Amino acid sequence: MIRKGGNKKTAGAADARKTPAASFLGAGAVLLLGAVAAYARAGGGGGYSGGFGGGGFSGGGFSGGGGGGGLGILLYWYIAFVAQNPVVGLPLTLVIGYVVWQIYGQTDPVLATTGQMHRAISQGQDLQDRQDLEASLAALKARDPKFDAEAFLKRAQDAFLKIQSAWSRQDLSPARAFISDGVMERFLIQIDMQKALGERNDMSQVQVLGADILEFESDRCFDAVHVRFRASAADQTVSLRDGSRLSGSSAPQEFVEIWTFLRRPGAKTLSGSGLIEGCCPNCGAPLSLADAGRCESCKSWVNSGEYDWVLCEITQECEWSPRGAETDIPGFMDLAAKDAALNAQFLEDRASVAFWRWQMALFEGKTDAVSAVAAPEFMSTLRSDITAKSESYRESAVGAVEVKCVETGAPFDRAHVLVKWSGDRWAGRGGAAVFQENVLRQHVFVLKRKSGVLTAARAGLCSSRCPNCGAPQTQRDQARCEYCGTAFNDGARQWVVEDVRPIGEWSPPASALDAPSAATADDWAQTLSPAEALTVVALVVSANGRQTPETEGMMTALARRYGIAPEKIPALLDAARSGQVRMPVPKNKEEARACLQGFSRLILMEGPVTRAEAGLLNEFAARYGYSRADVRLVFRAERLALYRRAKAALRSAEV
Repeated sequence: MIRKGGNKKTAGAADARKTPAASFLGAGAVLLLGAVAAYARAGGGGGYSGGFGGGGFSGGGFSGGGGGGGLGILLYWYIAFVAQNPVVGLPLTLVIGYVVWQIYGQTDPVLATTGQMHRAISQGQDLQDRQDLEASLAALKARDPKFDAEAFLKRAQDAFLKIQSAWSRQDLSPARAFISDGVMERFLIQIDMQKALGERNDMSQVQVLGADILEFESDRCFDAVHVRFRASAADQTVSLRDGSRLSGSSAPQEFVEIWTFLRRPGAKTLSGSGLIEGCCPNCGAPLSLADAGRCESCKSWVNSGEYDWVLCEITQECEWSPRGAETDIPGFMDLAAKDAALNAQFLEDRASVAFWRWQMALFEGKTDAVSAVAAPEFMSTLRSDITAKSESYRESAVGAVEVKCVETGAPFDRAHVLVKWSGDRWAGRGGAAVFQENVLRQHVFVLKRKSGVLTAARAGLCSSRCPNCGAPQTQRDQARCEYCGTAFNDGARQWVVEDVRPIGEWSPPASALDAPSAATADDWAQTLSPAEALTVVALVVSANGRQTPETEGMMTALARRYGIAPEKIPALLDAARSGQVRMPVPKNKEEARACLQGFSRLILMEGPVTRAEAGLLNEFAARYGYSRADVRLVFRAERLALYRRAKAALRSAEV
């Protein structure tokens, strides 16, 4: 897989770049800390509390460099004072030295970092990111010589504006051709919920203030381009009855989203119009049908990614992180060896379709919406759950969908897909429902498919169509294709939902349990996001109810640094303690040290270290029997390693 390291600063406009350390920390924290008004905006993130500033925070670190004239004069007079008054001056100097050592050397050992090292690490990291982005772009152009990043960005901006307009009108037909089934399902269900509540989300005065490519990725099934949009719009919820404003503001406000576009590796840049322009990328015919996922002229599945770029995901900046490699998913390559076209993107898109239909079933209080994507045994369980619990969710937002593991067997193969989401829980349904709370949830969707079935190589991201003839479903409650009669929900041709379990009730299969655990420094640094690392630390330092006011203060300071509302911290801890979210808490002292190394590395990439970060590291280490001196050694080793790599990169660029 060609991609930048998941823990480096993302490439983009130099004055607006944010590190994944900031983005991931906000990502998990804001996702886990909940969202309000989540389906405001087509991107689904109107109420997220992200929006952190760029890198280079200054809290707690030494600034380095030579002193100015004022400091030099002060130092001169102090030396003169000590020379003239040694009886007072020498003891005073010792006291000052001891206080400085207590503050920077003992109380917060990781703060003692020179400005020169920070600058070198930051500059070297920026250089490596640019080099990585250029290398991945060169690899893409080697397969597709006509690909032009600027031309692609212009098309992406056109897609962005077209979708915002379609979303506001609650008519997605102009954008249908270039969005995946999972994204389409998300939009349609959110719009249907809005209509049921008599509302419409109106996005007006939309402007794209900036767009840059964060990353290119490639694997055996798809090329991906992640585009960071900085935009502004007046975001309001209005009444469908009379158009009156129900919530929101008429004043434009800025927001940032990451849009991910996929395309098959064999596809080439078009010489003429394509999906975003409303034309079939295969034959050039206009795509005028309401369901423009398939060209009426040449019968191509145009939104499969086979011919042109397709929007497969919209992520709030605070949620975005580079996707991992398929080879890291336990059991995935075992099934891929038998099913060459199997890909994680399709499984995640299929799970996304299932998630939103599940949400619609809870909202409506009936199972019709999931009929086509769920096995009969799950339908029975869902009916019982709906009857037993009169609750629904509104304004839900998905933070991440990721394949956790795949297991092969007879008569069914299974894929376990984790969905991280948040939403407002309501007691009851319809007009009688009463708001309860904003909740943070992680659910595992267990998908099954009959063993021996092969993924359609050209189906791409068409995850809510007939697996036999490709026809769209005209109604969500269809259990069979109305054109060819193929059953949708028996798992004979397509992945279907067998079970949905809260993360606290899910047990991974034996094959996943046997997979290597993240017990090394590199694993923690590369696979554990700063958000997850922070959550691990928060859970450990607050274990057994021993959280102190000092710990709360450190967490609050850290939350403020990353633009997270401090009052959300208890919700994060409660969700984690109750098993609603699951974090890889270290099992022993060795894994704790590995986590400490990885967390130190992620903090260093962000810039000068805050007292909140240093304090949490010390608290975390103490829970596992490590001293502050141990923290100092670990942190300095990680800092030195990053510094040496950064200097090597800078020197190589000068040659």
